[in-house]
Amino acid sequence: MCCLFCLGAAIAASETDPERELRQQRQQQNQPMPPHLDSEGHHHCALTKKEWAEWGERSKAILVLVSLPVIVGPAVHLAMVIWLMTDVGNNPQDYNDSAQLIVTIMLLAGGLICILALAVILLNVFGVRRKRFALLRASRIILILLIVLYLASFIGLILNFDWIGLGIGAASVVWMGITLTLLQRHMKRMLLCKACY
Repeated sequence: MCCLFCLGAAIAASETDPERELRQQRQQQNQPMPPHLDSEGHHHCALTKKEWAEWGERSKAILVLVSLPVIVGPAVHLAMVIWLMTDVGNNPQDYNDSAQLIVTIMLLAGGLICILALAVILLNVFGVRRKRFALLRASRIILILLIVLYLASFIGLILNFDWIGLGIGAASVVWMGITLTLLQRHMKRMLLCKACY
């Protein structure tokens, strides 16, 4: 009796297994495959390529290295303002009464810009290494803000015939633009597939 029961259970199991497989196949056919998976269920995305595997890390290193000089322009401007503030303090007779206030405001603005430039470097480093899209997005916002501030400062530099400051500012804007372009490319790659980035 027990053998007959086991035989019946085996027959029932053998009959239900194909039905279960057929139902699963139909479900798979009706439902699209998850993103970044091919028809066989293997991971496959735009970054699953030999090229990205070879130069992906190199590309990340390039972004980090390009980000480092972003602080050079603001640091040079800050150094020039500090020198000017020292000169105003040592030779007050050569400047008008509002010179001290103007230089102080310039010093605060230069310090803030240096902090923002340093933030761009740190955000790019941690954003790329830890695959944090939010950090890269914050870096992009700060870069755009810095470019706008520098472009706005060109008016005052031209009116004051400060050609050295204008040259440094123009070089900073160009370099920030290059950094912004590379940063946006990395953001697009991270959006393609964060796992493979």
